[in-house]
Amino acid sequence: IEAIVKFPNYEAESTTRPVMPGQSDKLGFRLYPDERMLICPAGHLMRVIRTEEAYSRSGFRSDITVMTCDHCDGCPFKDKCILTKNKHGEIHRKLGNIRQERKAKARLDLPVNQQKLKRRSLEPEPVFGQLKHNHGYTRFRHFGKAKVTMDLGFVFMALNILKLHKNIQKSA
Repeated sequence: IEAIVKFPNYEAESTTRPVMPGQSDKLGFRLYPDERMLICPAGHLMRVIRTEEAYSRSGFRSDITVMTCDHCDGCPFKDKCILTKNKHGEIHRKLGNIRQERKAKARLDLPVNQQKLKRRSLEPEPVFGQLKHNHGYTRFRHFGKAKVTMDLGFVFMALNILKLHKNIQKSA
């Protein structure tokens, strides 16, 4: 089964909505061919200083690569790519995410998958949006594939009962 899910900033990176010229955010940095370093918007190679571990609230661990560029003096992009709160000129990036986004973009740009994306926005997305926003179901209550399947089964059954109830009230 191939995952066809948009990643954050997919729309900004896609050919339908290109990044504005002169805009230098994380999309302005390119991944070096060896996939361990970045190239800054001015075309200079970023030097890796260190790798840090970060943990999300849910406990997911991600590796953050801290880089700097030795050619920032007099660079026209300096004020756009180095934030003012970061006085050392360090740039923090999750290279693993960039690699995965690159692979996902190659998959998503296929014409077959573009059709699936269009269908997905019409068919299942409204159901999950209703679950999340109207019913407050934002995370699974159990662990393990069998228990998550059971949990989703109950949630979808409840949604179907709600739909049935609304249809009965409309017809009455």
